[in-house]
Amino acid sequence: MSIVKVAQRAGVSQATVSRVVNNDRNVTPETALKVREAMRELGYVPKAPALRRGPRRNQDVHLATGNIAFLAKGEDLKVFAHSPVMHDVVRGIESALAERGLSMIQGAIGGERQIPPIVARRQVDGLIVWPTLFGMAPEVIEALRSYQIVYVMSAAMDSLPGDRVKNNNRSIGRLAAEYLISKGHKVVAHAAMAEMPAAAERWAAFAEAARAQGVEAVQYVIEQRGLDLNDLRNEEVDRSIEAGVAQMLASNPRPTGVFATCDALVARMYPALKNQGVKIGTEMEVISCNNEFALLAGLDPCPKSIDIRGELIGRRAVEQLLWRISNPGDETCVTVEIDPLF
Repeated sequence: MSIVKVAQRAGVSQATVSRVVNNDRNVTPETALKVREAMRELGYVPKAPALRRGPRRNQDVHLATGNIAFLAKGEDLKVFAHSPVMHDVVRGIESALAERGLSMIQGAIGGERQIPPIVARRQVDGLIVWPTLFGMAPEVIEALRSYQIVYVMSAAMDSLPGDRVKNNNRSIGRLAAEYLISKGHKVVAHAAMAEMPAAAERWAAFAEAARAQGVEAVQYVIEQRGLDLNDLRNEEVDRSIEAGVAQMLASNPRPTGVFATCDALVARMYPALKNQGVKIGTEMEVISCNNEFALLAGLDPCPKSIDIRGELIGRRAVEQLLWRISNPGDETCVTVEIDPLF
């Protein structure tokens, strides 16, 4: 299979197919989408860069604009607004860029939102995306394909692969288990909302560490049904958490040590536990994660919280993106995990 047939199927020139294969930013997203659809239909797989004819691109890529875009899905902005740890991540991104004389452009995509004009006009050098591009229209994916991308705090993306910088969820789960075990607890629990992607990794490591020490570990998954955990005015969230807490307290044996997988959850679990007559700190010990003091300040007793180091995650994302921009020929995808502090 050659680019001749791809060009014929897509109704474009061979030169245009070549530009799409090389992620040329001057090709419109609509044309790039047509070409890639033709490639998929025909089963055309481009050769690796080292095997292509012609001169190779200079690996030392100059930053043409000095701008880096931080993009979030529009529907996630509400979560972002109430998430202190994401503020830490963005502060890390902005600080790392400012130290290098670069600028951060923040924008939203998805739903009825158009791609920010500065991104559509190719006036940024690269993208940092939170959390993913899942559910984005094919036209949006194609419009962003020519950019180097680093995802923060996210799962892997198949439709538009890129490097990732995230917290080390297994280390978080292990630390939580070790803390509760060190306090003498023999039955421990992990509490998480159903739609929390990081919870599975944390639970796996939590359970493994507990059982290795002969400690019983159980998990309670609280139904979420699309509810925003950070929406403090939504009473349905409280009812869902109260039901999960009631299930945990009714278990036999009842756990005396609980790892709530994030601070936003533990802030709403405390009232539910106290309404059930649980004396937190004596009858039950709670540990949390994210180190979001704004969410924990009013809790008595204030729980221990594992620091996922959001600012460092943001800084590391900038370093990874700049490396990727300077090494466009490297076809591997890298995941960088930041170890927590406790």
